[in-house]
Amino acid sequence: MSHRISAELLVAEGRGMKPEPMMQTIRRSARPSFSLRLGMIVMLALIGALPLDAAPEEAGPDRPSVAGQVQPGVVVVKLRPQARQALSLQGGTTGLAGFDKLGRRHRVYAVEPAFPFLARSARKRAEDLRQVFYVRYEGSADPRAVAADFERLAEVVYAEPLQIHRLHDLPASPAAPASPAAAAILPNDPLVSQMSHLQQVLLPEAWDVVRGEQGLGSPDERVVIAIIDGGTEWRHEDLIDNVWTNPGEIPGNGVDDDQNGYEDDVHGWNFANDSADPTGLSATPGNAQHGTVVAGVAAAVTNNGLGVAGSSWNAQFMPINAGCPDLDNLVCYGYAGIVYAAENGAHIANASWGGPGLSRFAQDVIDFAVANGTLVVTSAGNGSGGFGTNNDTQPQNPANLFGVLSVGATNKASDQKAVYSNFGRSVDVFAPGSSLNSTYPGDAYDDQLNGTSFSSPLVAGIAALVKTRQPDWSMAQVREQLRVTADPIDDANAGFTGRLGRGRVNALRAVTEFDHPAVRTTNVAVADEGGDGAINREETITLTLTYTNFLADATNLTFRLTTPDDRITVEQGEVTATALPGGTSLEVPFTFTVGADTPNEYTLVFFAEVEADGGAYTDATRFELLANPASVLTHDTGPVQVSITEEGNIGWTTFSDTFDPDSRGVGFVYQGVNYLFEGGLMIANGPGRISDAVRGVQDGVGQDADFAPAPGSVLEITRPGVLAHEEGQITLVDSPAPLPLGITVDQETFADTSEARNDFVIFKYRITNAGLTTLNNVHAGLFFDWDLNADALDYARFDAERRMGVAQNAATAPTVLLATKLLTTNADVSYRAIDNETEIYGGDAGNGFTDAEKWSFLSGGVQRTDLDGADISTLLGAGPVGLKPGCAFDMAFAVIGGTSPEAIQASADAAQAFWESTLGEIQPNRPPVFTTADGLSLSVAEGQTLAFTFEARDEDECDVLAYALDGEVPARATINAQTGQFLFSPDFDQAGLYAFTVVVTDGRDEDRIGVVINVTETNRPPVLARVLPDTLITAAQTLQFTFDVQDPDGDGVTYRLVDAVPNATIDPQTGVFTFVPSLEQVGAVVIRVEASDGQTSVVAEATVTVIEPAFRVAGAYPSPFSPAAGAMTLSFHLPAQATVSVKVFDVLGRTVATLVDGDLPPGPQRLRWTGINDAGQPVASGVYFYRITAEADGQVYHALESLLLVR
Repeated sequence: MSHRISAELLVAEGRGMKPEPMMQTIRRSARPSFSLRLGMIVMLALIGALPLDAAPEEAGPDRPSVAGQVQPGVVVVKLRPQARQALSLQGGTTGLAGFDKLGRRHRVYAVEPAFPFLARSARKRAEDLRQVFYVRYEGSADPRAVAADFERLAEVVYAEPLQIHRLHDLPASPAAPASPAAAAILPNDPLVSQMSHLQQVLLPEAWDVVRGEQGLGSPDERVVIAIIDGGTEWRHEDLIDNVWTNPGEIPGNGVDDDQNGYEDDVHGWNFANDSADPTGLSATPGNAQHGTVVAGVAAAVTNNGLGVAGSSWNAQFMPINAGCPDLDNLVCYGYAGIVYAAENGAHIANASWGGPGLSRFAQDVIDFAVANGTLVVTSAGNGSGGFGTNNDTQPQNPANLFGVLSVGATNKASDQKAVYSNFGRSVDVFAPGSSLNSTYPGDAYDDQLNGTSFSSPLVAGIAALVKTRQPDWSMAQVREQLRVTADPIDDANAGFTGRLGRGRVNALRAVTEFDHPAVRTTNVAVADEGGDGAINREETITLTLTYTNFLADATNLTFRLTTPDDRITVEQGEVTATALPGGTSLEVPFTFTVGADTPNEYTLVFFAEVEADGGAYTDATRFELLANPASVLTHDTGPVQVSITEEGNIGWTTFSDTFDPDSRGVGFVYQGVNYLFEGGLMIANGPGRISDAVRGVQDGVGQDADFAPAPGSVLEITRPGVLAHEEGQITLVDSPAPLPLGITVDQETFADTSEARNDFVIFKYRITNAGLTTLNNVHAGLFFDWDLNADALDYARFDAERRMGVAQNAATAPTVLLATKLLTTNADVSYRAIDNETEIYGGDAGNGFTDAEKWSFLSGGVQRTDLDGADISTLLGAGPVGLKPGCAFDMAFAVIGGTSPEAIQASADAAQAFWESTLGEIQPNRPPVFTTADGLSLSVAEGQTLAFTFEARDEDECDVLAYALDGEVPARATINAQTGQFLFSPDFDQAGLYAFTVVVTDGRDEDRIGVVINVTETNRPPVLARVLPDTLITAAQTLQFTFDVQDPDGDGVTYRLVDAVPNATIDPQTGVFTFVPSLEQVGAVVIRVEASDGQTSVVAEATVTVIEPAFRVAGAYPSPFSPAAGAMTLSFHLPAQATVSVKVFDVLGRTVATLVDGDLPPGPQRLRWTGINDAGQPVASGVYFYRITAEADGQVYHALESLLLVR
């Protein structure tokens, strides 16, 4: 389902006309929605090709600037309707508890209606302005800061400083000489011949058609132009005959005869001194001059043989002094003047003043004027330092407000933009503003002032002519007629193409050409695909634009939605229509999507274009939408204000606005002072899997943004709540994290205004595993960077009894303390006092606040508890816990302010009591219970593995159970903490009985059972270490060899011959084998020796070849021998020439050295061996064997003897 939002466009009603377009910004309060800013602008042939951010031309200042100047000691506050109805004004109090608490803090001494004269007004939108109040306070506090405080209150729609505006005039520069062209008629005013600006806008020709003195049906009902300025010498000889007279007021009787709230306001009102004489004050002569000049440009008596001619040819003017009482060239009461003008029937209100920025209060005033049929004509402004600036990028108030007709300035007798004049698509029209001849105080005349201040009344007078010519038209139609009949002046202004509005006004065309349409966008309705009331990334958005034709019928229309922003894809951007009759409207749908790379809080710029009558008419409306809005709301208990967000941040959307001007929120304010630089939520289950909303690794100044609102969830504060005065709610997901945990977080906040509970706000988090697998070892906590002292060197402490981390402004006797207390007891507490300089900003490492540090601080239990004189942060958390799929874990904290340790402790205890009695879960924990029987007896043999799974149940289905072993646990025994699987692989020396305990816990309670395991002994067979190699001996020769067998269990080993061999024996204990074969045993004799430990045995087998003795071996000598003393000599006798091989072997039967391998002659043989092996390396000491094999005459002889080498 889509969520549809309309921008309400409010206008005065005219005959046959729908309401005039007047934009109201849609603002987020409890729910996020679209911020929509709609400005009526001009689109010429090439307007779409121009950059939105064209740089203004600026130079050094030549007069003082008051950019951003506001009235001291006062703010303007608009209350919600319910709050206004409950209002009980008594001096500085309202009867609204929260408002008055804040008022006492700011020393408010008066709260008064901004427009008391509207108390009984039946005008349209008067009720809106009856909700607006001036709040006056003592002291020197910055009104901007005071307004920001009041705007946080739930009963306040907005709060703003009260702006002071500058008059839009400049010292005159020499004007180009001009000779007035011949006209059908010229008035007889003596200075007309110098008034070349009249010809420049074709006023003489227009006067041939209509004059203001003709009136609206009769000369007695003339158009009234309110001159809202710094005071007007209305008694001037060339003004007095056109001054407005209040028909309902009797002069001088001291009575408010018409009950409009002003006594004897016969000819207007003076707000500067609260009197019925709107003349300028002697204390502000610049104001008086300005107001008199402005009045003369629009409404000087024309054709009276005196002075100058006003552009309206004798429309009436209503002088209103809105200047400051003691600040010259400044306007303090401009918006009161506009309301007075509209309330008293002015058709046109001229405002030749303004300042930078926009104002909701000012927009409310314009809305009131428009709704009651008053067209506000305003100067576009004179830029910075006398050089014009672009109002599209540097908006002016009220010139850029919705519903006004803003006027820029050209030179007196040409269409060149005056160098000082502001410009832009948002400037509606231009008119001469330099050296205009006009009235001047003291019945004088002057042409020494320049500025858009004077182009504005020139156009206001022409508007009066249009209204006189078309008395049945609404003022919205008058405004549009002035726009659509203006002459383009781009060709005369190189470099300003498309930035000069509709052009320079043409009075003749304005009063004669009535066949032009004026198709404007009057409503923007936004429907988002997701239905959450926000424009989100990659979401299809439907815009339904309402186009209203204010003037003549339009045919063959093409409507287009365009944008200069490449992050926006317009999918359906053009619609055609055959006709749009005058006085009717048409809804036109468009669609677009926003790119995935679009940042949060991003302003989307669009142009709603229209073309009609075969291209003869083009126009456009520029508007803005807010994409990816991040909402922020504020709790207020009285002493405590803290903002909550939809991204897991606390206090601010990023950091303190002193560091990040774009950050929104109030921080954590205690007793009127914010002490919080940054705060946020942190959840993790390992160093590589952390979701948080606090700073990261960019030198500690970038912020991780791992949380976002769950689809369809919006940030809300309910007042009053069910359990507390204020209850906040938002559901978050961690899908933006680089490696999400796959959780949802239901954030609830509770703020109470009762005296016992107003020093803290409670944050409750329900963390739910939205994944498919169990999350183990989950920790969660709150991080706060506190700044209590001006030098940011503060103190941290830990109250173990209360599970509370404290930041304080002194080591002893602190007077400011901020604390975070863990209220839930379902998991262990963790705490870390953090030294920002070394641990977050990076210190020598320069690596910021790393995930490894976050995990260590969050999961490490209670760590550093105290810090003194450091830039501190605190991290207080809970864990570990396990979360099965679909299961949740509750964690709650109180964030507390106090003025002493005793006060902070008392508030902490009150928060705990409030949690336990009202907010916390009352369901007691049900402990886990083993289903495996207690006293379990198991057995396993040495060298084997025992596997057994312990089982338990928990009636609390979401509890994650963890198993562990306790007591005298045998080596090599383990248990899987999650599954309960027990594994035990005893070694061969672990035979015996083992008794220990198995524990199962749900994180809060546990169960235990005893286990006994009998490890039985396992016998291992003996291992052969030294065996007899295959051997050749001569009959009657003695062969002796010692078998070596090792038993790994250390058991005793006995030896025996498996098969009886004659002449062969083996010692059962020592393994010494002896064999003296007889001649009968010539041949191969197999010897098998068994070694046994009594349970298992091992058998070694060797073949001894016995030969006849014709072949004789004398032996080796010396034996033993030492290579250092000389070589060993081996002697043997060959009966014939033979092929001989003599090799030396070690005890394992490996060949060590080959002494000969070839033919030898018969007879005695002697071979020498020096103890060197075949690789040329000395061999080690030990027993070796040499084997002689000789083949002669078809006979093979063998001999095997041992030798002992000693080094």
